[in-house]
Parts: sequence; structure tokens; C-alpha cells
Amino acid sequence: MIKEHGGNIYKISRERGYSIDQIIDFSANINPVGIPESGRMAIVSAIDSLVNYPDPDYIDFKEAVAKHHDLSPAYVFPGNGAIDSLYSAVMAANPKRVLVSVPSFVEYEKAIEKAGAQYTPVYRSESEGYKFEISTLLDALEPSVDLVVICNPNNPTGDLINHSDIVRILDKCKAVGAVLLLDEAFMEFAEHLGAVSAIELITKYENLIISRSLTKYYAVPGLRAGYLLTSNEQILRRLGEQGEPWKLNTLADEFSRAVLKDQAYVRATQAWIEHEGVKLLGALNQFNEIKAYESYGNYIFIKWSGEGELREILLNRGIAIRTCNNYDGIGRGYYRIAVKDECSNNKLIEVLKELL
Repeated sequence: MIKEHGGNIYKISRERGYSIDQIIDFSANINPVGIPESGRMAIVSAIDSLVNYPDPDYIDFKEAVAKHHDLSPAYVFPGNGAIDSLYSAVMAANPKRVLVSVPSFVEYEKAIEKAGAQYTPVYRSESEGYKFEISTLLDALEPSVDLVVICNPNNPTGDLINHSDIVRILDKCKAVGAVLLLDEAFMEFAEHLGAVSAIELITKYENLIISRSLTKYYAVPGLRAGYLLTSNEQILRRLGEQGEPWKLNTLADEFSRAVLKDQAYVRATQAWIEHEGVKLLGALNQFNEIKAYESYGNYIFIKWSGEGELREILLNRGIAIRTCNNYDGIGRGYYRIAVKDECSNNKLIEVLKELL
């Protein structure tokens, strides 16, 4: 099965005959607060700088990210979005056998295969909505494993691994000689709900790599910006040696540095996710045909027990959601729905009421 991503409104437009603005896209997990004004201004101001190449060392970018996380700039490596960072991290870890907690982001398997390593899935149980079980992962973490990949909060299930369990995984990885690659692409949303990032562990564990995205939280997936964090000097050296120059274009660089200082945007996002996330979860669970699971992301994982394919049913009404049947380890009937703005969320519920 082809492992497509959500957010391909262009394909939907071509196949269904909708114009782009006729599609309400719940398949992509983008912050509906919109592009920060600070970022817009930074891009406009940087246009004249496009006559020059970006700084290949990204000194200002690294310092901005480091200040944001209270780390050394030496631990920051820029990426052309989170996917580029993940591929780079797997390659730099140079693994032979990789454990992946699944179901999770579809690109992990591709990155592992590209690095020439063995992909070893550790399957979660369906009985609890595919929530993470630490005992299952720790039992599978043998000396033959040299890299573990985990998404936290997980995509598509939205569940969170607590901080103490991350420490347990890191300790077991250290004991067997493995590295933990932790994808925190949605952690900013989770932090608004009380989650704790593993970034504070970067200086304590050299076997930790964290991947962060700047495009989901700041609503610019078309711009492409992200970064890796690690204190492992060998991995940092490999990242520098293997990577192409100019990971970030000038506009992405300037945008990122501006929005990382934008506290008003952070407050607006927190207010939105605390209100709309809880509201949409409750609204979805009012339907007998839908089981919606609690989420620490800006999306909700659901099980559909009604007739037909829910994605197809909603597409006929101009609403796109993410089917999860192409995730490794998930059966049919599961979908991921982004938490959008109040108007769009209400429209989805109205349509479901009409249909059900």
C-alpha cells in the first residue's frame, strides 16, 4: 500500500473537481491560529536578502533555537522540515537494526530502509486505542538494536509517553548501546496540555536525538523548517559531513528566528487548543458510530464503526480527513481528524449529524 500523507488537497481537488477553497482539510495537522504576524513581517523584510546565499553555518538560527530551549547552539542542527531532519538523523546514527513503536508516522520505515537498516516494528495493542506500552518496547530492546524511533505525542494516536518512561527507555538504550530518536513534532501542542519535553535530557544523555518541526505549530508547512537536537558529538559530526549545504532557505531562517520569540502567538495557540480540542473530542463522542480518543496533539484519533468508508462519505461533502489504514499496525476503520478553527469544527459536526 502506498503510504501517503494527509494534507494533499491538490490531489483531492483534481480527483473530485473541487476548487482548493471548497475543501475543509482536517487531514493535515496545522495550527489554525494561522501564520504568526511576526513571521510574515520577517519574510517580507528578508526578500531583498534573497540575492545572497544563506549563511551555511546558520549561526543566528542555531543561537535562536538554543536560546528558545536553553541549550548550547552546538547541539542544534537545522533541517528542511521535520522529514528531512528525520532522514538525516537516521543516516547519521548509522544503524543496523531499528526498533519503531507503531502505529506511527509513515516516514520512519522509509528513512530506515534508505539508510540500509533493518526495520523492526514493535506493535501496540488495539484494545486500548494503540496506546504506548513501555514493557513491550523494553522487552524488544535487545543488544542487537542500535536505534529506537518513537513519536511523542504519537502520530496518529495522540497519546503521550510520560517523562519518567522516556528516561527508562534512554537508560535501557544506554545499557544495550542504542540511540533514541525522539520525534517531538507535536510537542508544543502537548506542552499546552501539561506535557514535558525530553529536551531537558539532551545534556544528560548523549544517546538522545530529538527532532522538532517549526511548520506545524507555526502553520507554514509550505515553508519547510525544522531542526535536530543532540549532544552526541559523533552524530553531530556525521550530520555536518553527510548533509547538503543550505538546509534552510533565507525566508525559512528569518521566519523561524522571528516566531521563536513570539509569546503572543503561543498564548493564542494555548487558548485555542485548550478550548477547541476538548470541545471537538466531546462532540465526536456523541455519535454511537464514533469512538474518539483523548489526544495531546492538535488532532484526534477515532474508530469508526458505521457503514462505509468515513473518509469517502465526508469527501462527498467537501471535508477531508486522514484515513489510517496505511499505517503499519492499524486495521481498517481508524481515522485522524485535525482540530481546526471553531467554524470548521462546527461544520464537521453539523455534517456528521446530518449523515448519522
